[in-house]
Amino acid sequence: MPQKAIICIGFAKTGTTTLHMAFSELSGVRVPLHKKELRYFERPNRSLEGYLSEFFRKDDAACSDDTILFESSPPYANGSTDEGLREILLRIKAVLPEALIVLNMRQPVKRAYSNYVHKLHGLALRGYGGHKLTGEALDLNIFHKPYHHSFHTAMFKEATLTRSYADAVEAVLEVFGPEQFVPFFLERDIPEFPAFMATLADRAGATFHTEWGDRGAPQAKVGQDVPEYIYASEATEVVCEEGTVTLEAGDLLASSAFDRFILKGVPKSKADLLDLVQRQWTKGLTAEETDLFMSAYFEDDIRRTIEIMARLGWPTDVLESYLEPIGAYQQGLAHGSPLKTVPAGQLSRIRTVPFDQAPA
Repeated sequence: MPQKAIICIGFAKTGTTTLHMAFSELSGVRVPLHKKELRYFERPNRSLEGYLSEFFRKDDAACSDDTILFESSPPYANGSTDEGLREILLRIKAVLPEALIVLNMRQPVKRAYSNYVHKLHGLALRGYGGHKLTGEALDLNIFHKPYHHSFHTAMFKEATLTRSYADAVEAVLEVFGPEQFVPFFLERDIPEFPAFMATLADRAGATFHTEWGDRGAPQAKVGQDVPEYIYASEATEVVCEEGTVTLEAGDLLASSAFDRFILKGVPKSKADLLDLVQRQWTKGLTAEETDLFMSAYFEDDIRRTIEIMARLGWPTDVLESYLEPIGAYQQGLAHGSPLKTVPAGQLSRIRTVPFDQAPA
């Protein structure tokens, strides 16, 4: 029965999906059957049998005890309080006492802004509470509870953007010790991915493929620009890189990285509401703003993390580079808007929703 595991606990927007994709291609490794973010240990009363059922079907042939389980669940670190993360780590320890814990890190202002844009894409087309809705009620929820926060407001209100690296490192060390802790730095370990995998294989007592063929080692996903609402007060053709989308008068095109649809017959007053909403979204940070966010939210935490790593005798050069000014920051601009990146074959499949079915 396999009992070796490598569990990436976060943080979000630091290359966790890249790790999942890399491990999903390796022989001798199993990733969860149904979704990347398993989040199995967020709940109490966990068991090895229950965990294995997330990786193997009942009709799977018997697996070697040397099979390695890989899970990438950034909500473990990103969405938990300090005490909540310790509880998660203790559950992992109880079920998988020899697990390696990977903690991904990245320049914190860039990570926070990327996390903010990701949240924008998740909420721009469904609004607050949209996860509880389906069908047209979900599509129309953007008029009732739109996500209107700027990055500045989100930093005050949303703890997931400002989670502490130092607290997470201390929690892992407290529960698992340095021998079972593997830090991953996006800026260092993506360009040197085969070297990182070789280090991880050595720590896991396994053999991983570190040659990735003609396509090269996995690369971090490029961040998206912010979502878009486009309203047509008269018949309009929206030009994309691969074609055009024709909007009739009263059409509102809502487009994000996750979905896109056209609302038909939208009153101008409703369209103006969404225009005001998207004007609140932060489309980039000035050099002065990145310096201020670093000083206000992250500098002390990075210095604490450096001290912890230094006590272990581990390199701190990447963490020290996080204290250097990064200048102005925008992401995804080379790829344009979510609409402009729609492949031509998908343009004809943008769905339409009648606005006149909106609830009162």
